[in-house]
Amino acid sequence: MARLVLPSVEFRQSYLEAAREFPPDEDTLVYEREHAERDFDDYVRLVRSWARGAELPHGWVASSSYWLVEDGEYIGSINIRHELTDWLRRFGGHIGYAIRPNRRRMGYGTLMCKLALEEARTIGLDRVLITCDADNPGSRKIIEANGGVFESEVPQPDRTVPKQRFWIDL
Repeated sequence: MARLVLPSVEFRQSYLEAAREFPPDEDTLVYEREHAERDFDDYVRLVRSWARGAELPHGWVASSSYWLVEDGEYIGSINIRHELTDWLRRFGGHIGYAIRPNRRRMGYGTLMCKLALEEARTIGLDRVLITCDADNPGSRKIIEANGGVFESEVPQPDRTVPKQRFWIDL
């Protein structure tokens, strides 16, 4: 059974294998993947500190990170941002996620989002914003399957495709 866990060195091999599956032009959680490939132990330590609001990269907010694992295999990552900056309110939202490419279209994204919404409640959030690119119907389905209500579509400053914004009441 798939479950959310805190990032852990226990899943090093599986995580690094998954990181190599992402195409070079996919920027989903790229900062985390690149850091993990350079120094996995430090990456795990840093991710855990970010939940406390410590050692955050410039401009970041406290965020809780979880991995979806099943039978000892890393399936995907999900980050829950504890608050929104102006940029996150417009483009990034409270929740960002990625499923390793060889496990997409199997229902894991919907499950991971559902489990993360339960974690968001424990952080004290009562409403979350989740966004996706307008050309990503799979992500839109995940958001809507978890109660996402479309609010708006906004142009992105660095991309030609607009960003869609959805709210979920917890």
